[in-house]
Amino acid sequence: MQMYHRNTVGALLSLAVLISCASAWAAEYTVTDLGTLGGTTVTAASLNDAGVVVGRSDTATNEAYHGILWDSSLADLGALPDHPQSSAFAINNAGQAVGVSFTLGNVLGRAVLWSGGTTTELGDFVARDINESGFVVGNTMIEVAGLSAVPRAVTYDGSMVVLGTLGGDQSEALAVNDAGWSVGGSGLSTFAITHGFVYLNGAMHDLGTLGGNYSFAYDINNARQVVGASRTSGGIMHAFLFQLDEVGTVISKTDLGDLGGAYSAAYGINETGQVVGTSNGHAFLWSSGILSDLDSMIPVGSEWRLHRALAINESGQIAGEGWHQGLARGFLLTPATACEGDANGDGIVDPLDSGYVLARLGCAVGSGDPQCDAADANGDGVVDPLDSGFVMARFGACP
Repeated sequence: MQMYHRNTVGALLSLAVLISCASAWAAEYTVTDLGTLGGTTVTAASLNDAGVVVGRSDTATNEAYHGILWDSSLADLGALPDHPQSSAFAINNAGQAVGVSFTLGNVLGRAVLWSGGTTTELGDFVARDINESGFVVGNTMIEVAGLSAVPRAVTYDGSMVVLGTLGGDQSEALAVNDAGWSVGGSGLSTFAITHGFVYLNGAMHDLGTLGGNYSFAYDINNARQVVGASRTSGGIMHAFLFQLDEVGTVISKTDLGDLGGAYSAAYGINETGQVVGTSNGHAFLWSSGILSDLDSMIPVGSEWRLHRALAINESGQIAGEGWHQGLARGFLLTPATACEGDANGDGIVDPLDSGYVLARLGCAVGSGDPQCDAADANGDGVVDPLDSGFVMARFGACP
């Protein structure tokens, strides 16, 4: 009798441990450290639909940084001979990457295109984005009466074209869609006021704000959705999503909110309208109206703190920057692959998945709780012991 009691207690304790472990949020993404060129700091700026990432890394001496391209392994894109520093900002699906090569202390630098192992100098500007047809946008510096050199937005399609402003002295273009619509920010005629803009058909259009006196547009997709950051009427800086019509007029404005602490900015959007950015030092994903902290969506114990998510592709992969084991690193997040019976999403079917199901017996499937939905392992709309049996029959799958 005493032996039976001890075995029963042991079994119950084991089950409690399983349930406790399974109660943790299932990882929705795997996270990859892009590595370095020998230095300590790496930034991932953009990626294409194949998951190829570009950015920059310190070199081994930490005295310079170079543009990088990551495609399962890290490659040094190099720099122009007379401009030993470089940074890559964007890459299209043809594998064409753009950025800038410069020397420290220079105001501008030279725009470069990296493609097929060749570096091509484009001109006196900083190339910030490239679309699928190879159309480039960025910034140059011009002289303005009474002022030192100021930035101006440019386009490049074989030759550089300097764009105008919204009435002020400065403008910068950061992104372009496949229709050639470019977005960024420009000064207004009112001193020290900046608004986001969209430039199309030879004209720059003011995107307005969320009610405050500042906005800046960081990305645009082919559905004419623009994301960026704006001050609200209360003076808070918030990420936004603006929808444009066929002529570039804003027809709806969405304040994406924040993760607490009253700050957010949106840097990237894909064709399905998923948005990534940062809020109060945490990378975020905004999808279907829900703002999520990406730190809560990666494996527990990964030793990552994701700071800014800068780009998202059509597969939902996300590139950005954060801290890994205390060091500044570029990251690539990849949606975790679904595995039948892997209720907790850790990539293997094991007793933890059974514990995950048992901890949620009777929960309301389809109520908006993704943990409950995941516990319905057999998909019959109810979380019950049959789900635990379904999982147990698949132990060891998806190793």
